[in-house]
Parts: sequence; C-alpha cells; structure tokens
Amino acid sequence: MTSSETTAKGRCPGRVGIFWFHKGQLMACPIPLEQAEIRGTKRDSPDAHVRA
Repeated sequence: MTSSETTAKGRCPGRVGIFWFHKGQLMACPIPLEQAEIRGTKRDSPDAHVRA
C-alpha cells in the first residue's frame, strides 16, 4: 500500500472484496468501502457472489 492510500491518521482505509486461495497463494480483489454495495446493514463487493 502506498502512502497516498492511507488516511490522515496514517491508517489504511476500509476495503471489502472477494478472496480465495489458489495453489497455496492468496488472491484478492478488494475495493474501497465507498464503492461497495450496501446490503441491509452490511457493505459487499459487487463481485462477491456468483449470479445465476
């Protein structure tokens, strides 16, 4: 994470997203909370679930 991605207090901004392990490696696709979908009282990635 670069310094431009931290808040004024030096903390990392919140993110949500999908993640999985493949052949022992963590793979992730996080997005900033501001871009997350609101589902009830929770926020979620638009890519979080398979749509049938």
